Amino acid sequence: MALFFETNADGNKFVFPEMFGQGYFELVNLPMGIQALLCDFSIRDDYYFVRQKTDSEYYNLRFEIIQEKEQSQVLINDEVIENRPRQAYAFMNSSRYTLTYKVKKGMVAKSLNLRFSKHNIGAIIGSAAEDKLLACCVTNSIQHDKIIPVSAKMLELVMEILGIPENDPYRQLKIFNRSLFITEVFFASMHSSDYQLSENKILTNSDFYQIREIENIITSKLDQLPPKQEELATLAKMSLSKLKYTFKAIHGTSIYNYYQRARMEKALQFLQDGHTVSETVQELGFKDMTNFTRNFKRRFNIQPTKVRRFGNSSQQHQEKY
Repeated sequence: MALFFETNADGNKFVFPEMFGQGYFELVNLPMGIQALLCDFSIRDDYYFVRQKTDSEYYNLRFEIIQEKEQSQVLINDEVIENRPRQAYAFMNSSRYTLTYKVKKGMVAKSLNLRFSKHNIGAIIGSAAEDKLLACCVTNSIQHDKIIPVSAKMLELVMEILGIPENDPYRQLKIFNRSLFITEVFFASMHSSDYQLSENKILTNSDFYQIREIENIITSKLDQLPPKQEELATLAKMSLSKLKYTFKAIHGTSIYNYYQRARMEKALQFLQDGHTVSETVQELGFKDMTNFTRNFKRRFNIQPTKVRRFGNSSQQHQEKY
């Protein structure tokens, strides 16, 4: 992030340059390998963040408290969560999913992001309940029944964590203690009658691994159309109806829409790496420059010619956290 905003981080803390905004992001390493990202900032421009899915499995528990000017909005995987002037919500996201969100000029936010490995989760809640609990609580970022309002207790804990002075000799211990407490509060809320999912909606690890194989097939050759869904179902050892349901349950969209989204995100990466628009269009097999430009603008709210190389000022950014 410091590279993108053309500044230097002070240890694990990044402070926004005045021209981009105000506030900070701070990474705090906690016991058990847990990480906490503390954020308190305001934004002076529009930005589009992408955290690509990874093969290493971990979970981010996010608490977002947002104040916005009129017309500001936050999107997660292309879907607006809310448009109210003030909002606060919590959700858990897996590294199995690509997380994308857009922040608009004028947004003011405080947030706490807790990163857990799969081992952390098992150690905290018990391995016997781990898979079922994660299936109930982890969102693909479009499943609104897994994005919950921040309760008064959650809000209190977030504000306590953000308010612990940096020179407090017990700061790490206090953040760790409150992080475990707020995690307990989140899981308890998800298992209340209002948010608990029915058994037939729960996906198994086998479902995730099979869909991951399908993702790899779809995205291995983005310059070509993906195989037909019947062929993909055979490869996944699923019926066609189960493939469609499972894929959408995990990614919140159809196979074809996922493929198109992956192409656009790859196009953004190419442009940030310094490729020209013509090179990007050719490399990814787009047939029509005008159609590509229109779809890119719709996706990222910026013309492809306006995207600059990563490390220079730009309205696009790939999040590394």
